[in-house]
Amino acid sequence: MSGFDFFYSTAFDFDSIDGIHLLQDHVGTSYPQPWDDYNYTVTFQVHRVVAGAREPLGRTKILVKNYKNTSDYFLSSTDQVGSSRRITGLLNPQNVVSLASDIDYYRRVGLRLKTEAVEYLRKICDGSYNYDGYKNYSAWGGFDSSLFRSSMAKAILKKGHQIALGSYEAQDSFSFSLGGLTDCFDALNFNFDNGRTLGPTNINLLVGRNGVGKSHILRHLVDTLTGVKQHTESWPFFHKVVVAAYSPFESFKTESELSIALGAEASPPRETSPENERASKDEQERRRRLVNEYVYLGFRDPKGTFSLEWPKESSARAVHRILQYDMENQWSAVGRFNLLFQTLKRSIEFDAIELNALGGESIVLKEKDEALRHELAGRGDLDYARGIRFLNDGEGVSLSSGQTIYSYLLPSLVAEVDGESLLILDEPELYLHPAMEVGLLDMLKQLLIATKSNAIIATHSSILAREVEQSGISILRKVNGRTEVSRPRVETFGQTVEVIMGLAFDDYEIRKPYEDALDSAVKTFSSPEAALETLGPDVGDEALAYLTAKVEDDEDGIDIEIERRAE
Repeated sequence: MSGFDFFYSTAFDFDSIDGIHLLQDHVGTSYPQPWDDYNYTVTFQVHRVVAGAREPLGRTKILVKNYKNTSDYFLSSTDQVGSSRRITGLLNPQNVVSLASDIDYYRRVGLRLKTEAVEYLRKICDGSYNYDGYKNYSAWGGFDSSLFRSSMAKAILKKGHQIALGSYEAQDSFSFSLGGLTDCFDALNFNFDNGRTLGPTNINLLVGRNGVGKSHILRHLVDTLTGVKQHTESWPFFHKVVVAAYSPFESFKTESELSIALGAEASPPRETSPENERASKDEQERRRRLVNEYVYLGFRDPKGTFSLEWPKESSARAVHRILQYDMENQWSAVGRFNLLFQTLKRSIEFDAIELNALGGESIVLKEKDEALRHELAGRGDLDYARGIRFLNDGEGVSLSSGQTIYSYLLPSLVAEVDGESLLILDEPELYLHPAMEVGLLDMLKQLLIATKSNAIIATHSSILAREVEQSGISILRKVNGRTEVSRPRVETFGQTVEVIMGLAFDDYEIRKPYEDALDSAVKTFSSPEAALETLGPDVGDEALAYLTAKVEDDEDGIDIEIERRAE
């Protein structure tokens, strides 16, 4: 890296200038102004040029002592090179500190710069590299309110340097307890074991009847993780919390509602117009990319208003983010667009996904169109409000309600889960056929493994429970007005759905309508034995077992032969 300089550039016209180029975050996008981070303008794109080839390293925040706009400091350089300014000499850790907002930046630095990564972090005055200087730069104006505002930044400060070096490893096994749920709830223990021989336990389930408090527990967990509620326990750190709840009755906080709950200032109201509506959503999208530690996915728009149109728009935005992610992370072993495409194909028969530009242009993405996807990643003229459309042989595919929800949920999950995230899903099986449940779980496991993330799911699904080991499942039961928590009495991983339904979901203890029908029918026979012999061929195995149980043990050894009806 010693042969490279740092430059401040204002346009993408620097491909002939080898070095590291810093540009304000809005350059090359549809946004007219740089991001204002609580009155500090400190967010920069970072691009590296070698022999005329440009590659992005991501975004970082750069704060200069006594400056609210870092670009003003960079413009003080008089060393002009083309349209850029050489700023290598201005980067001094005594008055400059940088810190990224996401860990992928440090991964890219390590994977692309390799042995030069440490020198790069030193020269750009990275806070995690200069951790010993924390006492100095943490006292500067703007550090707490801009660079260090989020809990993610606190973690990055401690381990960003190690991530770039490749020496950081996420914790494989951990557990934590969730208390503070009032005296009506037992405390819950969540257990994760990503080193498990039979596959990682990176998903925990909450199961129980309606009304036992599953969603309440998840909301309390989210409030605790995001700082709305305080806790005294020692918890693992999650870089991001992603909440997905596609129900018209859910009440999780949106990003703006969380900001209000945390005491952040709300944006001033705008006049209502289609242009301002789009601008407001674009601003929310921008905030999501730049202030990226909590994301809500569901039917409510950024203002918190229930909208059937918002998930459609959100899925289009998510597909675009996936394309951008894949372009910026071409070194990644798992291409997120391909992961999304293959998972959706398990439940929807299609061969292409269609997006639209604001001018009406149709953009058709196929699985192998990598060049087109990279081109589209840089465009800022997509008409997100039209959503995405699935095509098969050029014709639009009609979706069922379950497939529609699937097309909302999956792109957003794939786009939003970052390294060491905690994904919280509230009853994702609501609209899904069992085959879709299996596809969702398979995709989740791949995504969680690739990002070293974990998930907690509230569910009624025995299909999901079959894929999670016993120690990762909490069964909630209401006893005398109080919610008690226990583990399943049998191993659930790979267990039959029938056993899981019986023991984990209390199916054995529930009176079924068919039992009432059998009881009424038995009364018309002279004995249970006669009823069994006559009715046996016309009922299923579970009903047959119920009838058999009604036949008392006979000392004379009655032998009843059941001839099943032809299939």
